[in-house]
Amino acid sequence: MDLEEHIRQIRLGIEARQFANEAAVSQGIVLRLLGALSWPCWDTHVVAPQYSLEGRRADFALCHPPDQPIALVEVKQLGMSSPSSERQLFEYAFHAGVPLVVLTDGQQWHFFLPAEQGDYGERRVYKLDLLERELSECSTRLVRYLKYDAIVSGAAIEAAREDYRNVARTRLMKAAIPKAWRKLVEEKDEILIDLIADQAASLCGYKPDYNAIVRFLEENISFTQSTSHTKPHPARPPVSEPTPVSSPGPEPEYIGKYRDMLKSPDSLPSRMKKYIDEVGSLSWADLKKACVQRLGCKTETSGSIGASLRVLELEGHVRTTGRAEGKKILSARISR
Repeated sequence: MDLEEHIRQIRLGIEARQFANEAAVSQGIVLRLLGALSWPCWDTHVVAPQYSLEGRRADFALCHPPDQPIALVEVKQLGMSSPSSERQLFEYAFHAGVPLVVLTDGQQWHFFLPAEQGDYGERRVYKLDLLERELSECSTRLVRYLKYDAIVSGAAIEAAREDYRNVARTRLMKAAIPKAWRKLVEEKDEILIDLIADQAASLCGYKPDYNAIVRFLEENISFTQSTSHTKPHPARPPVSEPTPVSSPGPEPEYIGKYRDMLKSPDSLPSRMKKYIDEVGSLSWADLKKACVQRLGCKTETSGSIGASLRVLELEGHVRTTGRAEGKKILSARISR
């Protein structure tokens, strides 16, 4: 019988409420799966039951070499696998140098690396639910973290550490995104404001001025977490009429910086102008691709692409028609 068939039968048993207590979960689920993962469950020096650890007992210690635990398995009654109640076990595992802790009620399997950083939830590498996940996913994860040969070789622990790093990286990026957005809004990022102005102009034919966009951000963007270092808001001038696209309006500071860059033939605005002159015309989407593939930009979302194009337009080197990704960009050499 292969591992997936064991899991399938265990699922049926869980749904039929066949595992009434911790002992039933230990014998009917945990030991069954460890056996299917090639652990010699009859050898109590390798799969050690009720392993004593500094006055505390873990339900099972998986050992390699014999009698030296490399993973602890704590078993709970179905529905009782809360990691918050196992703080002492995690601390003992950390001090004893046991790299992997598994907490399970038979249905849910929590895999932890006690020595990594963060609270107990952040040290969890993966949560596997035998009823919610596909059979193939259940099998793959159990083999990845608990297969006997993989534990013995160290591959399982390294795989868990790799997954932990990926989870931690994703968590950091997720936390950084709202902070980046807050910073752009609170500091009135010039490129952000100009992008909003250009998009508004493409929709209605009028370009809102700088202060109108600042007022919109102040009145419509709110954050749930307050900061003590927020910069003071600029004084609000009287409301002005919308600025037609053809009118220059208040010029953001970055326009002057990119205009000065045109003096250097190696700058992005200069190289962009040369490329547009060579091809004659192209779409906004194609220009962004060319900036990445030919002009040295790292991503198509780089603000320097839009800023460079805006300066070329203001200086009369290019002309644009249309909107969004289909916007057409024409060299002044052929649009005259």
